[in-house]
Amino acid sequence: MLFYSFDAFFNFPIDRPEIQMLFALFVAVGIATALKPVQDAEDEKQTATAYELEAGKENSPRRAILARILSGLFILLMLGSAYVLYLNFESSKLQRVIYQDIMRGQLDREPEVFLDEFPDIPNVSIWGESINATIARYLLEEERYDEVVDLLMDDRDVNPFDGRREFFMAMAFNNMGNKDSALIYSEKAYAVKPHYFRNVHLMTTLMQELGRTDEVALILEAFLAHDNSDVNAYLYTTSFLHRQGDTERAWQHIDTAYQRLSRDERIQQQHTFLQNQLFVLPHQHIFQRAAEYYNNQQYAEALPYLEEFIEKTPFQQTAYRMRAFSHYHLGMHEDCIAGINEIFELGERDPSLVNLRGVCLRALGDHEAACEDFREAMEAGVQSGITNYRNFCTP
Repeated sequence: MLFYSFDAFFNFPIDRPEIQMLFALFVAVGIATALKPVQDAEDEKQTATAYELEAGKENSPRRAILARILSGLFILLMLGSAYVLYLNFESSKLQRVIYQDIMRGQLDREPEVFLDEFPDIPNVSIWGESINATIARYLLEEERYDEVVDLLMDDRDVNPFDGRREFFMAMAFNNMGNKDSALIYSEKAYAVKPHYFRNVHLMTTLMQELGRTDEVALILEAFLAHDNSDVNAYLYTTSFLHRQGDTERAWQHIDTAYQRLSRDERIQQQHTFLQNQLFVLPHQHIFQRAAEYYNNQQYAEALPYLEEFIEKTPFQQTAYRMRAFSHYHLGMHEDCIAGINEIFELGERDPSLVNLRGVCLRALGDHEAACEDFREAMEAGVQSGITNYRNFCTP
């Protein structure tokens, strides 16, 4: 219990009050069992010899002195423990204030509030970071970067497994324009916490600025291999790879992200952008030729180019839409309906295309199905759908 209390006091700062109580209990039990009172049972009285009486007289003062010494030591220990607990309580109150500021995302208090008020004990917060690192957050917020460096420079041994000290120093050096020192401390933080993306982002940005771009891709991909749910990591990695000319590799990562995080708008935008860069731009000349004919109402001439473009880029729904209207204007109603159904299978259900399909169905004599499409388009607010439903589907 003694060794546990001593070890846990420094390694589990959040449990310090309980640990102190355990240690006090240990000391109390030790004192209680060290001094055993001599009890004479009435039914087992023994006659002491002259030698035993003499020895007892000599030992009694020693026992009394020992008891006083142990009692004094225990009192001093309890007083010291109470003082340590008092300091811990004062520190915990300040830590609670900082925790609330961190949770609401606003570090708007003056750093001097904490620089002057934090006691010397403990020097580690309940989150495992040094107290100085906690205070450094406020100094960084006020752009007092030189003070951050001075505060944290001698703080390396408080918790060598935390990494926030190194990260804050890297941020301070970076904002001071000292890129070399910033990268040194960012790499130290990375060695301790390789899966903290804010530092990975800072480190790889500094590597690019200092001419170590060839190392960046492997670091970013190693991060994604461990954490495949960080949206910012996917966006940053794919943007970097695209800038480096490796769009196909960027596409592989963003396509993976799209499958896992398809509801995120930024992932959707990046997915569409890289899709266009990799698959659409190489065939853009085909689409431009089709658009020229289409805009000039030369639908028969536009159709072959639209078919070729759709074959090469089957996800580009604008071309599908142009093909459907081309079929309609050429009187190819069955092909128009088939093309619209293909668009709907891809996931987009445009009410105006529903109305167009109704027009084609009516031209083919399917009055009931046409009215169902006109009603759906009307309920979606399409003006031509409203007109068609009133003209052809109401008595």
